[in-house]
Amino acid sequence: MQQIFEFQFNGKVVEFNVGETDVMVNATEMAKLYGQKPYAYLRKQETKKLIKELQKTPLRAYNSCVGAAQLNALSTLSSSGRNITSENSVTILRTIVGGKKKGSTWMHHYLALDFAGWLDAKFKLWMIVTVDKLLHEYGKRTKKHYFSESKTAQQKRGIN
Repeated sequence: MQQIFEFQFNGKVVEFNVGETDVMVNATEMAKLYGQKPYAYLRKQETKKLIKELQKTPLRAYNSCVGAAQLNALSTLSSSGRNITSENSVTILRTIVGGKKKGSTWMHHYLALDFAGWLDAKFKLWMIVTVDKLLHEYGKRTKKHYFSESKTAQQKRGIN
């Protein structure tokens, strides 16, 4: 089962698409926090090397992509896009171009964490904590309970 969670960092929303054991992150929203675009990060040589390594790595093949229903809905909104996968077809990068939402880029959490570090150290820490909680606690709690606890824990740590 796939589920979209929205968390706020510095008052701005970042979407996380959670599957059974993996997380995809809306990189377009991440980039907007810092006045950037995912493209600036994706064209770096270091990023290209990381993507090539991820492509050669058999990543967990559980619902790791934007959920099938959501992906189909997003695809119908877009005029074109690209999908980069690992050797066992787990999505690493999904770019949707055009449509009502004017496109978006989704990253596997491994790539998203590197991207977060490129944007800002405090944001990277927030991303690590958030992804960790999503991977370890998703499915154990209701959405309402999870969000209230998550927000409280983040506020106590000064990460919001």
